[in-house]
Amino acid sequence: MNRKRISIMISSTLMEDLEKIFQKEVLEATQLGVSPPPRSRVFEKLLAQGIKQFRQEKDSTTKPEKMTPCELTERRERKNE
Repeated sequence: MNRKRISIMISSTLMEDLEKIFQKEVLEATQLGVSPPPRSRVFEKLLAQGIKQFRQEKDSTTKPEKMTPCELTERRERKNE
């Protein structure tokens, strides 16, 4: 996997939420007796989840009448995952 560094500006509220999520991950790792994940990995995981959700929402806006039965089945299966 090839990783690239990105830099973005985010609101202080979003940064606080990210920090809370990171601290929760650190606490869970500590309770399990393992080393906590790097902050960048936690943020990367959240970004990936957001992209997946965005794609699912975008797919749901596709008009069902223009989809084949097979496409409708695939879309339903993705929603149930």
